[in-house]
Amino acid sequence: MFRMCFCLFISLRLFSTVSAQSQVHDFYVNYSVDIDSDQSMISLLSIGTSVEVAFKGAFSKTNIRLAGGSNKISMVADNNAAIATVLLDIVEGKKAFQMDASKRTEMETALQKIGENPMRYTDSYKNIAGYDCQKVFMKHLASGANIIVYLSQQLAPKQDAVFQAFYKQMKGFPLGVVVRKDATTVRIMATEVQTKLGSTNVFSTKIPEGYEKTTLEAIRDAAEKKYSPTK
Repeated sequence: MFRMCFCLFISLRLFSTVSAQSQVHDFYVNYSVDIDSDQSMISLLSIGTSVEVAFKGAFSKTNIRLAGGSNKISMVADNNAAIATVLLDIVEGKKAFQMDASKRTEMETALQKIGENPMRYTDSYKNIAGYDCQKVFMKHLASGANIIVYLSQQLAPKQDAVFQAFYKQMKGFPLGVVVRKDATTVRIMATEVQTKLGSTNVFSTKIPEGYEKTTLEAIRDAAEKKYSPTK
């Protein structure tokens, strides 16, 4: 369950009304996160947890705040330079790593596997943050989870490589995701969409001072050791 949610958060990288005929390429979305689980520690993680994503031209940015903001993950991608920088402000300290084109290709390849799961597009729509989103059911074969995705056709980042890989499989931008597995339900829902963005200065891929450089593999291994149940 942790690996699935971790990939969902990373991939995700998660207001004004526009006409149904037009598409918006530069925008910001704020998502709320709610977790219901028979494991109290998992449910506590959702308190104060949120996800923000922003797209402007060739740049994209994701901010994930966990457990009231005590832990923060930020990822900025420059699609022209094919590089992404990830900053982690966590209990263990401030850490950072960069992903080059090869690492991002791995993410895109993983997203392509979404199409291998059974999906059913419905005629049902849900208005989320002012946008009508089509309801799609999906069965995640690898984990056994049942997933509902709410897709908007009005929001479409133009130059984000990871989103393009997702779009080839799902045909829309996700403003809502509900994941159910065993006794745990994760709900990620957009609460705000803004289509007017400011300067691109917030999309810097430079690693700030004070961050210890590490690798994606080291972070992933440490997280799985910390949160996976003892066998």
